[in-house]
Amino acid sequence: DDFVAVIDLLTNTISTTIPVALGPEKLVANGDTVYVAHQGAYSQNNVVSVISANGNNLVQEITVGDVPNSMTISESNLFVLCGGKPSFTGTETGGSLVAINLASNEVSRTLPFGDTDHPSLLSLDASNLYFGLNGGVYRMRTSDISLPSSVIISGFFYGMRAHDGLLYATDAG
Repeated sequence: DDFVAVIDLLTNTISTTIPVALGPEKLVANGDTVYVAHQGAYSQNNVVSVISANGNNLVQEITVGDVPNSMTISESNLFVLCGGKPSFTGTETGGSLVAINLASNEVSRTLPFGDTDHPSLLSLDASNLYFGLNGGVYRMRTSDISLPSSVIISGFFYGMRAHDGLLYATDAG
């Protein structure tokens, strides 16, 4: 029952559905291509689906790290932040940051976090990536080949969005 719905905005009705892997959560569009991150619903998944918006069909699945939770596009790359499997699964894995080349839809680099690190909330402003991890916000350039080690802002946030030189972060408390 996992699918991506195509909605006709003139009639507000579902015109078709595209079957995809377990747990589709996030969508990012790049021209006529839609990328779908699959966190895995009540299980965990490790794929990004590639959908043709012209044909409304699944073109490819790309294997990434466990539990991809956020994505952003910078120039010729799709950056996918994978949170890793949580400890309650019995097979905890650390997160990773995966870069996918948009021209080939192939993984061009993977930066692993620690075994018990579960990053989230990936956002982009210019050529800087921002993400949350262990009560802090980190910044790195899209060209970096290693993960940052210094926190730029302390705090746990529920949502985060970088835009025009500012970082907006939500706190339900």
